[in-house]
Amino acid sequence: MTVSVSEAAAILGRLGGSVKSPRKAAACRANGKRGGRPKVTNRQIKQFASLVVEEWRELTCKTQI
Repeated sequence: MTVSVSEAAAILGRLGGSVKSPRKAAACRANGKRGGRPKVTNRQIKQFASLVVEEWRELTCKTQI
């Protein structure tokens, strides 16, 4: 069975995130003391979406010329 580079990268990426090292465990505890992962606000989502749409429009306009 042949595995493409992108499939291999996806598999390794998932495995890399699940590895528990002493450094990762310490970082996780320290992050938890600060309140954990920050929540994404609706404003941040809208800003990101508008940037993506703007880039998409620029790309589609360039290909139509």
